[in-house]
Amino acid sequence: MKKNQFFPICLSFISFFVLIAFSSCISPQNGGESHVPEPEFVYGDWISSVSGDFPAMPTRDSISLQAQCDKILEEVSQLGFNTIFFQVRPSADALYKSKLFPWSKGLTGELGLSPDNDFDPLAYMTKEAHKRGIQIHAWINPYRIKTYGKKLSLDEILEKSPALKKLKKHILSCKDGNFYLDPGSPKVRKFIVRGAREIIENYDVDGIHIDDYFYPEAGIDDSATFKKYGGGKEKSDWRRENVNILIRELNEAVHKVDSDLKFGVSPAGIWANKSEACPEGSQTRGRESRNALFADSLAWVKNEWLDYIIPQIYWERGHKPADYTELSAWWNKAVEGSRVRLYIGMADYKATAAKDQEDSVWYGKNEIQGQSEANKLLDNVKGEVHFNHGSIVKNPELVEFYKNRIH
Repeated sequence: MKKNQFFPICLSFISFFVLIAFSSCISPQNGGESHVPEPEFVYGDWISSVSGDFPAMPTRDSISLQAQCDKILEEVSQLGFNTIFFQVRPSADALYKSKLFPWSKGLTGELGLSPDNDFDPLAYMTKEAHKRGIQIHAWINPYRIKTYGKKLSLDEILEKSPALKKLKKHILSCKDGNFYLDPGSPKVRKFIVRGAREIIENYDVDGIHIDDYFYPEAGIDDSATFKKYGGGKEKSDWRRENVNILIRELNEAVHKVDSDLKFGVSPAGIWANKSEACPEGSQTRGRESRNALFADSLAWVKNEWLDYIIPQIYWERGHKPADYTELSAWWNKAVEGSRVRLYIGMADYKATAAKDQEDSVWYGKNEIQGQSEANKLLDNVKGEVHFNHGSIVKNPELVEFYKNRIH
């Protein structure tokens, strides 16, 4: 080697190791695992913290929490599910390490109290799910601030959350006994988006997921916000637009961080009833997400403000007010021509609740199996998501059906 060749080669090696060191510094806290590719057909499982899927009982014990995570993931694998929707912010609290939200009372038994040994359920579940080739979406509830059966006052909750305390003027009481971040406040929307960014910038999740809680059906008094920001609109239109803005901003924020991440919502199964002077609606007579919750889910699809939508079609086939077959066909048509993927939300919990009711249409596995088979006949259905994990594993017939499906 000539003397004048030595220094460029040395500089190349130094640059290489500096690049490696820098890359390790900016990796997510969970080790920077790569995302799991999106399945061709999603078989999804909702892991609900409020329903006792995880944890089974509040505890700080990291060994117990880790063992529960392992058990859930093993069951998910055995049942053939390839995607989990893990409820990590059931209210304005967290099942992960956050600078914005306190540790969940539902996790450790006390709001703001962390698991021992620095255990982080979201980091662990993400790492272990990816090892098994399972996608994981962080499931958040944007607006609700839970009082846990009125055992906590708003001031007690805010003392545990300095970031939330700054928004006290933008928190409204609800007739259901809980509190809600005011959907009409721009500061609230900014805070919710910041919360989603915190997750995707620190955890290698495959997506951000929102359930069906928007404006509370029980009612809030947002007259002051409407007066300030209404801009001459009808109040119902203004409320819908507030939710639309949040959906748009979350979609933009998620893809700005990582274009491979997915953003999706699981709204109530009925967008609107045709019978209530809405020509685009479905042939149903039930609670409408558009008017009861001000969640204009059809607009989200038409404008492609999300990657996937999971309407919660929690009724049986032939149910007159809201027929599963009618609604799944309606949603199949709703996504036609868009890039939005349609997954059907299914009510496994009803089959388990009917385990002692042999005269119920939900008894056994037949209704869920029939719905699953019907889904395959609709061209635009790209998956199905089942609520909830605990209900499935308690039902031997459903367990047998899911295990047999993958063989």
